[in-house]
Amino acid sequence: MIGMGHKTREDWVREFHNLDKDNPRVGEGFTREGLDFRCSLIAEEFEELMDEFTKAWSEIDRKGFVTKDTKENLMKELCDLLFVLSGMAVQ
Repeated sequence: MIGMGHKTREDWVREFHNLDKDNPRVGEGFTREGLDFRCSLIAEEFEELMDEFTKAWSEIDRKGFVTKDTKENLMKELCDLLFVLSGMAVQ
């Protein structure tokens, strides 16, 4: 934890994962299974983020701007990717 009462994203993710008592991956260190799991999550979320970038580029080309829905989807996918990256960090 940084400072007094300030949690990092990784602190929040660790706390979230620790709520699930069936999640053995938090704090277990690196294993083949754990790395495979984290890699698949990161790849999936990255692919979803890139799909939203493709939509945004297409909207810019067709309309000259990115729609509100696509902006929201970009932010959602970016947050999902940050979450799985932080999950890797706390592993």
